[in-house]
Amino acid sequence: MIYEDADNSLETPQLANVQEMLQVGSTDKVQIVMLCDRSPESEPKDRYSDAAIGGLPNWSGAKLLHVEKGRLKQLADWGNTNMADPKTLTRFMEAAAKAYPADKYGLIIADHGSGWSALCVDETSGDAVMSLRQLREGISPFVPDHGKLELLGLDACLMGSFETAQALAPVVHYMVASEELAPGRGWNYDAFLKSLVEKPTFNGFDLGRTIVDFYIIHFNQSKDVVEQSSSLAVTLSVLDLDQFPALETAVSGLADECVNSLHRGRDGWIRVARPRARAEEYGFSGVRGEDAEEQMHDLMDLVRLFELGDDKSLAQAAIPVDQGIRKLVRYYVTSPCTPHAGGISIYFPMEGIDLKDPLGSEYLSRTFSRDCKWVNFLSLYSVAVNDFAELPKLLPLKFTAATAAPDKPVEILSKLTSPDYDKIHFITLAHDGRDLLVIGRLPTRALPDGTLGQRFNGAWYHLSDGKRGITCPVASFEPLDDKGQKYLLKVPVEIKRADSEKWVKAQMTFLEQPQNGHPHGQFLYAFAHSKQGPLQIPLLPGDTIRPIYTRILQDGGAVPWTGKSGFVIDDPKDFQLAWGFLGKGTYKLGFEVINLAGLSAIEADDCNLD
Repeated sequence: MIYEDADNSLETPQLANVQEMLQVGSTDKVQIVMLCDRSPESEPKDRYSDAAIGGLPNWSGAKLLHVEKGRLKQLADWGNTNMADPKTLTRFMEAAAKAYPADKYGLIIADHGSGWSALCVDETSGDAVMSLRQLREGISPFVPDHGKLELLGLDACLMGSFETAQALAPVVHYMVASEELAPGRGWNYDAFLKSLVEKPTFNGFDLGRTIVDFYIIHFNQSKDVVEQSSSLAVTLSVLDLDQFPALETAVSGLADECVNSLHRGRDGWIRVARPRARAEEYGFSGVRGEDAEEQMHDLMDLVRLFELGDDKSLAQAAIPVDQGIRKLVRYYVTSPCTPHAGGISIYFPMEGIDLKDPLGSEYLSRTFSRDCKWVNFLSLYSVAVNDFAELPKLLPLKFTAATAAPDKPVEILSKLTSPDYDKIHFITLAHDGRDLLVIGRLPTRALPDGTLGQRFNGAWYHLSDGKRGITCPVASFEPLDDKGQKYLLKVPVEIKRADSEKWVKAQMTFLEQPQNGHPHGQFLYAFAHSKQGPLQIPLLPGDTIRPIYTRILQDGGAVPWTGKSGFVIDDPKDFQLAWGFLGKGTYKLGFEVINLAGLSAIEADDCNLD
């Protein structure tokens, strides 16, 4: 059963997936039944389509279809249907089982995903979304007569989470989902369906593993350079949800010990906050500060950091969680940009959760979080952040010279006096009238005594096609190895299509590693944070890109800012993050320290660049 919710901005890539299904089709042993809801929109073409498919002319609304080789057989026309309504999901599953009874049933839901908060966006129904509670509600009526689903595949962003597994464990045996943002092209449907047709006795794990394998194989074998790059940041895992109760119990135990640590005061908070800050994070799209952060962290990486920490009680409480994950996550793949992915994530926001504010209420209402003590810990964590977080402190700067040049670098020195820092950046700002533009941040480290030092000669990152470029800010650096050789870089931009006047805010992700002795960033993908959820923006020839800077106003406020000029892409495969030099002028240089609660302090002063 395939629940193809294409009544939104993913219609074009989802129809490409349907074309892949048509290459295989149903057999007497494997029946593929699909509910496909299409959008009445037809522009822009990279998101919406008015194309005919499977022998059927373009339509809007939902059709119940039997997928045959080269043909879609219409079983019923359901008209304008809300795919976010759990009753629609129940109706579809019952209709599919009635038309084609089977010994085992599997379900794939293909659409937008936003982690614990939502999936299945129905644009025609006012961008209605389905919560995890509603997802279980839609599947539950099917189970008494037909048994648990053998497999549920979520071909969507950010659904490989503890919260998703918690919702589905009572109604599903195996789940396939991604912890991280997922490329819009979706899974490799023709390949895994062909394997299923050849081996119709597959159980949920067999099919799940096949989905994962062919997902990676597709990217590795693609001749499209841009698509190959997307594979450098993907995740996908197969979870045995029958093992979930043991993990849920273990996470409750870890939550209890985290609460005990918070009761020990500021040092106890730091022992909990530091692993959170260092654990691999997923779901950063759009522009930071504009509802673009999902704050999902890899659960295995989190417990590994607890186990390696100096708090024996936390380390001991993390061991059963580690063991539970190893039983639950039966199979998974990582990538160069997700080296610490362990197959399942968990929600752990920097500021915790206030259960009385809208976000906290939403977390409770959309999930089954009350079934585990993790939510109790997150609630107390928000209190601890307010009680214990202190603004970082930096000593005044010292410059070895007043003027820098490409061949005459200046060294900037300072000293950090706060122990609870998360990240330290060397920061470069440009004067713009009475305001300042944040050019970007470079990660740096403090010596054991807190001393900070950085050399500056005007070199900085540029968006480039190898021939020309434009200076750009770098919003974040996430280390991918212990040697400081590989980083995941995020660059906030606006993108405009050649045939449009509309600018779309997005977050570009690059894999940075040395090339010919200089930093070089390989473009991976761009995601926008739309009201429907994270949306991949594929780069096309003729697109114009302009960086989004942070403008620091004279009164201390900060706002996003873009210049009028942009960078036109001739060929996306040449697009990269290159190393160049800033123009001559006076810049403000210094250090930014961000603590474990996200509070930052900046110490900066003027330096000339020749």
